[in-house]
Amino acid sequence: MIIDREKIYERIKNYKFFNLKGEPLEKRISNLNFAIESSTHDIGNFILKEQGRIHLAYSGGIDSTIILRNLVNQGFPVTIHTIANNKTHPDMVYASKFALELAKEGKNILHEKYFIKESQSSIKKANRILGGEITKSENYYEILKVIKPTTSNLICCDCIDEFLGGYYAHINPNNIPIYDEPKSLEENRKLALRYFMDGLIPNHLRILDAFSNYFGFNIWLPYGEEEVMKATENFSVNELIDNENRKKPISAIARIQNIPKEIIERRKYGLVSALNQDRKK
Repeated sequence: MIIDREKIYERIKNYKFFNLKGEPLEKRISNLNFAIESSTHDIGNFILKEQGRIHLAYSGGIDSTIILRNLVNQGFPVTIHTIANNKTHPDMVYASKFALELAKEGKNILHEKYFIKESQSSIKKANRILGGEITKSENYYEILKVIKPTTSNLICCDCIDEFLGGYYAHINPNNIPIYDEPKSLEENRKLALRYFMDGLIPNHLRILDAFSNYFGFNIWLPYGEEEVMKATENFSVNELIDNENRKKPISAIARIQNIPKEIIERRKYGLVSALNQDRKK
């Protein structure tokens, strides 16, 4: 199950975009960075009381890399889990490279790699659990299935794309059903933020919760913690998105934390797209 699921759902339903408080942008980014560090530290300490290592679902993208950097810098022993359909998938390439860099720094890190192909049996099993109709492998199902023998506590990095405008459609929202008639680009981006936020629970978190319940996992969401969520509300649409960039405050935090430029600028796939190299968000 997702830890604090009902509280997270309630905060999502009451989320306030553009809740600006007059602070300079640099200060608001610093506040968000501190909130992420604090939530990661608190979750890490709680998990460590139950087991000897922290386990993180790791795509090699900017969001999970920030959480990983926080965990290892805070001294936690971490095992990261990466799935892909082959060893050349960008998730596996970037995840492997950053894990090696951390190992060279002397961090206590292990990297578990899983190469998974779509199968009709997995699709049918995932369908039965969800009680719905899916036609491709459900990647939450796949990663939890392979990690199950290793841990019952897993950190995932969901939510931040919806809070801060992390989808490519946030830049150009023309192809999503968000308005009855065209408006300004800024207004359309605002509508896109709400559109993806409205889909966060039904399209992502409820699915993750269903599979975690089935496999007996506790799922921890550092980006869903209250202080993080409050800090993400304090940005204007133009501070989140421009014609070339998404989720701009997260990129700023990644630079503060010395995340490699190639990870900050890499093409986004996300953990749940790891079995299809051509699928894009």
